[in-house]
Amino acid sequence: MSYKKSLLTAREESNRRLGRPYKFRGAIVDLDNNDEALKLNVPDLRDGLMTSPNKNKKTTDKPLSFIDRTMDFIVASNDSLSKLVSENPMRGEVEDIIASFDKDAGLSDVLSGEGTSTRALTIDGEPVNMLDKGDDVSIEINPKSKEGISNFISSLSMSESTNDPTSRRTNKDGDEYGGELNFGIDRLLDYMRDTGAEFDMDAFIDDPKLQKKVGLWHINSIDKEIAKIKNIPADISDQNGLRAVAHLGGLDGMKEFIASRMPDATGKVYNTKDELGTSLMLYYNKFSKKGV
Repeated sequence: MSYKKSLLTAREESNRRLGRPYKFRGAIVDLDNNDEALKLNVPDLRDGLMTSPNKNKKTTDKPLSFIDRTMDFIVASNDSLSKLVSENPMRGEVEDIIASFDKDAGLSDVLSGEGTSTRALTIDGEPVNMLDKGDDVSIEINPKSKEGISNFISSLSMSESTNDPTSRRTNKDGDEYGGELNFGIDRLLDYMRDTGAEFDMDAFIDDPKLQKKVGLWHINSIDKEIAKIKNIPADISDQNGLRAVAHLGGLDGMKEFIASRMPDATGKVYNTKDELGTSLMLYYNKFSKKGV
């Protein structure tokens, strides 16, 4: 049996048992009992939406707008439907008819008096409570995972160049830096020696895909060096923080940054700054959990 034919059959069966209903944009009321609407000063919609005002009625109250009256009417209609079905001796059969065609439309909430339900349907048709947020959704991502590395590179890129692959600058000493992560030529030479690739700064800046490859290699290279260091003090052991230190001060600078803070270290802690005044500790704090 087709859906259309089945729906028609259900409507005829419902009309036969309950009497012909009256619909208004999704609200259903008893055609022979419009008391709820009258109590709310709602026009009888069977006479049309544009009703004539009662010229003999005098009132000092500001009349409700059409939209307000309509919304009141819909609320009253739902209440009427719930009462009608709950008091009908054939309630069970009526609910079965509605459930067979409208089980996903939320009409069951009206029948049960749960008109304020916060449920909504997911893609698979299962109801969920939209106000129940469940457990804390802030999930900590492993910085060494693929997603963790990607997130760190995105954050570093924003800090270095506001994600601009065409970024380029030259320090006072003549050293040139470029790309989203502002790589210096020395670090690019490290990549070329390790991979066999060949390019210059111009080609690097003109190739965003190459920048992504170098960036991923760069972080993996730093992680390998971090893993070799034993007993890193807890207060400077954050993976992303140490990555930021290595990016700013080089691998040797990161090692000295850690070594100078070991329990048996003597002398001053190592905390050099770049030409722009950014210190290693500042960058560590910016990218570690402390800076989140």
